[in-house]
Amino acid sequence: MQKLSFIDDVSMIKILYWINTGKTCNLDNPRTFNEKIQWYKLYYRKPIMTKLADKIAVKRFVSDAGYPEIVTPVYAEWKDPGSIRFEDLPSPCILKCNHNSDGAIIWTADRIDEAETIRGRIRRMLQNNQFWGSREWCYKDIEPLVFAEELLQPKNGELIDWNVFCFNGVPKLVLCNKGLITASGEHSGKAARAAFLPDFTPVEIESGMDPIPIDEIQKPQFYNEMLEVASRLAVSFPQVRVDFFQIDDNYRFGEMTFYSSSGYSEWKPEEWQYRMGDWFHLPNKS
Repeated sequence: MQKLSFIDDVSMIKILYWINTGKTCNLDNPRTFNEKIQWYKLYYRKPIMTKLADKIAVKRFVSDAGYPEIVTPVYAEWKDPGSIRFEDLPSPCILKCNHNSDGAIIWTADRIDEAETIRGRIRRMLQNNQFWGSREWCYKDIEPLVFAEELLQPKNGELIDWNVFCFNGVPKLVLCNKGLITASGEHSGKAARAAFLPDFTPVEIESGMDPIPIDEIQKPQFYNEMLEVASRLAVSFPQVRVDFFQIDDNYRFGEMTFYSSSGYSEWKPEEWQYRMGDWFHLPNKS
């Protein structure tokens, strides 16, 4: 995507917004959540955001904030995929890059014959600077690394992903996602989702995923604690989504996302775009 670096950020944002939504992006007076995400990319640039978008560095941030028990352990990290000794990796584990959203690779010892193919895929992942293709500023200066971490494996049911949308540190909307990741670690095209207000009142929001029947979701015993952690991590930012994984009756920190869906989310009914836009108070340009 670096071949597009000759296009200035404002023009690229407007082009990408039109391609992905079919709408013109109003950067002078943004009102919807999606428009404000685009403004956020361009004009809100705190150096710490680069650290928090880095999937390795953010673990240290969460630990230092007082929550080491919810941080998934990293086994090893590498700049050069040629340095990975696959035969020494715990089996199973998961391989990820720290600087983008290219998916992940689930490693098991019986894949040793695929080691060179996997190494090649990792090289391609490391070369992809997410900034140039999306202009999501906080990814621009992350030093690319690949790392291996513990594979989260629920004993009962599947891995559940919780997204807590926080505005100035206040949780306002919570999404519950199932089936986001395939058995091989890829992003799934068959994910399902349900939406809740912070008090766990369900709300009707369509977002391009199949709905999860509400009677299939029980409020986790850690739910209120999870929202409190999200609030503390998010307090310094006008808007950030804090993600967690549910593993049976426990939870782990996932990541902090400043540009949810890169600002192209298909919220329906559309009133949710304006409601979330109203929650999102833009700061002065930085």
